Amino acid sequence: PSEKVYRFNESHVRNELDYYEVPSVDRTAILESLFRIGVAPYMTRDGRTRLFSVGVTGGEFAARVTSDVSE
Repeated sequence: PSEKVYRFNESHVRNELDYYEVPSVDRTAILESLFRIGVAPYMTRDGRTRLFSVGVTGGEFAARVTSDVSE
C-alpha cells in the first residue's frame, strides 16, 4: 500500500479559526492543542462550546458544536 504522510497545516487551521471568529488572543493556545493532540474545546462569545479537531488520518479540520447555552 502507498503511504501518505500527514502534516499539520497551520495556515489552513489559522484560516479556519479566522472563519469561526476566534479572537487572535485565543488562537495560539488552540493551535498548540490542535498541533499536539488534534482537539481543542472552545467557548464562543455566543455561549456555544465548539470542539475544533484535526483528523489524524487526513488532516481534515472540523468544528462541531458540542453544547449550546440557548438549548
